[in-house]
Amino acid sequence: MFSILRRAEHLCARSAWCMGAAKIKSLGSRPETVFVREWLRSPRLAGAICPSSAALAEAMAGGVPDDGTGLVVDLGAGTGAVTAALLKKGIQPHRIIAVELSGELSGYLRKRFPGITVLRGDAAELSGLLPSRPVDCVVSSLPLVSFSEAQREAVVRELKLILQGRPLIQFTYLWGGSYLADKGLVCVNSRLVLKNLPPARVMKFI
Repeated sequence: MFSILRRAEHLCARSAWCMGAAKIKSLGSRPETVFVREWLRSPRLAGAICPSSAALAEAMAGGVPDDGTGLVVDLGAGTGAVTAALLKKGIQPHRIIAVELSGELSGYLRKRFPGITVLRGDAAELSGLLPSRPVDCVVSSLPLVSFSEAQREAVVRELKLILQGRPLIQFTYLWGGSYLADKGLVCVNSRLVLKNLPPARVMKFI
């Protein structure tokens, strides 16, 4: 699996390099273009070789409870694929908080989704970023497997503090997710999404 990802990452980098930064910039502000610019700036922080597909985003949004009134945190929101799926599902904009570390992506999210709250910050400091309101669910696109063990522990510690037993939805390119189970979170649902590059697994933890 890792060899496939490395090969795909190499092809993506080669294509972007051949296209050139000026050409990429000229393509405008489409989500795919913004994603490529961010990937070129910091591949490891981007955590993916392509933006999340609509099928993956909808699978993640589908795990959010239908009867909630609290906040829904879109963690590692990127260019907003999951954000768009949350809005499509019917989550009211005032309930959605998108958290993104990248300054460029944070600015892009504010322009693309003016009705939601966008916070720029580190997931390892999540409890200090969020307003003092109940959180119904966290939908995470963070590339946790590429984090150091210390970073991963810090993020999971924050998630547990915020959620207090409410659901976490996380997608992974590894078909296991044991890094979260090992931290005491229990997987209650798992779904493979083939319509994504590469295929991904959406997991729901409590």
